[in-house]
Amino acid sequence: MAEAHRHDPFAPVVRVLKGSLNFKGRAQRTDGILYYFLVVLFVTVLQFASSMIGNDLIPVAAKLQAFEVLIMIIQLPLIAWFVRRLHDQGKSDWYLLIFPVAWAFSFLEDDWQILHAILMLGLVLSLVALIFWPPTQGPNRYGPDPRATPQST
Repeated sequence: MAEAHRHDPFAPVVRVLKGSLNFKGRAQRTDGILYYFLVVLFVTVLQFASSMIGNDLIPVAAKLQAFEVLIMIIQLPLIAWFVRRLHDQGKSDWYLLIFPVAWAFSFLEDDWQILHAILMLGLVLSLVALIFWPPTQGPNRYGPDPRATPQST
């Protein structure tokens, strides 16, 4: 009977990886923190492995291009988590448009750099709010509360 109540330490990791490309529903703050930790761990292992492989075997430029592709691949689950965090707070995914707008302003000429700096500050503040803003309690229009534990019968 005690075996049925044993806590699986890898359950959060499995939950994060299964939901990594899910744009529907809600997500906990810990999901994003755990995903970030897993990415940092994965990239660190890859960088270590890359440093062990000589530059004669794989040129530095090829390694850099591979890491750029990896970074782009890593961004998609992060965007999905941002969408689910917005849903967790009862907000629409349209709030996510702040990111490409701020990024687009980075390409403007020097006259617009102050506007870009203001947008980037807003972007950083919105990221902090997205991560630390409290969620709506209980179910909302995007689904049940992910922190709610099922009642045992």
